[in-house]
Amino acid sequence: MFTKSIKTKTIIILLITVFCFSFTGFAQDNKTMQGSKMSGAKSEAMQLYSEYKSLNQKINKIQGPVIENNEKLQKDLTEIQNLFSQIWEKNASNENLDMEKLKNLKGKLQDENLSEDKKQSLMQEYRDEAHKFQKAKDKTMNNQKIQKKQDILSEKIKTATIEANPEAEKIYSQLEEIENKLKTIQNSQNK
Repeated sequence: MFTKSIKTKTIIILLITVFCFSFTGFAQDNKTMQGSKMSGAKSEAMQLYSEYKSLNQKINKIQGPVIENNEKLQKDLTEIQNLFSQIWEKNASNENLDMEKLKNLKGKLQDENLSEDKKQSLMQEYRDEAHKFQKAKDKTMNNQKIQKKQDILSEKIKTATIEANPEAEKIYSQLEEIENKLKTIQNSQNK
């Protein structure tokens, strides 16, 4: 039971990652919007983003049991996880990323007794490692093999979810509609 619970949580976490890939840009724009003066378009985008999150939570609740009860989908998820891990490790190695060093630096920066000079030095070291992390992450997330497998898996999950619960089709349509509206807003802001 405990193993199944962990497996289910892992699957759900991966699911969230898979289905949020297309929305990553919107999430980043959302952070930018929060720090700036709200215009009509930005306010609309924030509202749409909030609706998207709510619908995404609903669909994730429906998908969880569908995946949990479908060995083929679980196998496909495991394959993507393994591919992701392999590509991540390769990219992290290529960037000479040391995750342990990054964690240690973060911990050291929490020390309130650090001198300002030492803090600045550690902060620069931390930024350098964080930059390596971001580069490795970006390369991994943008990997064509991963994206192709995720797209295929997303369609399989969507099909299985709709078969299990026809109401899911309406939620998927609403999510797609919101994504399109957000893309339109984003494109108008980039002009």
